[in-house]
Amino acid sequence: MIAGCSPQSPPSPAPGTFVSRDKLADVGFGTPEAAFETMVWAMMNGNLDRYAASFTPELQADLNARSSNGAEFAATAKRDAPSFVGYQIVAEKKLGTDQVDLKFLMQGKDGRRTFSLHDSGVSGFGLQRMVKVGNDWKIAEGFRGYEASWDDTNVVNVATPARP
Repeated sequence: MIAGCSPQSPPSPAPGTFVSRDKLADVGFGTPEAAFETMVWAMMNGNLDRYAASFTPELQADLNARSSNGAEFAATAKRDAPSFVGYQIVAEKKLGTDQVDLKFLMQGKDGRRTFSLHDSGVSGFGLQRMVKVGNDWKIAEGFRGYEASWDDTNVVNVATPARP
């Protein structure tokens, strides 16, 4: 069994695989890719508890301070999820043994923002910092916009962006 996954959870797809909305799953936190997918799954399904579990303890505290309740989170997900087509991790940059940046491509219908929870709407390329906390990988900060200079050093697992 993959660390961080429950027995019924499928492993997260390898970098470069396009993950459509209907293929999203809660795959735990055993790898940076799995933690990212679990976070996106939680957003699209309005699962505030699992969404919060995707973050470092510091970000969880910030989320708890900003979120009024799970019903509001679920309502936002219900509104935004239909415009989400899928995502693909197209590259990663190892920043140490316990820190990785993921370069991802989010695809929304007609170029719309794929989700807007907490003003973090993303459509197109973005960057996500992941850190290891104990045995699990966690989201370390909000989405960042992609800058071409990111590709200049230490980039691995490069994949061609897929079309859904």
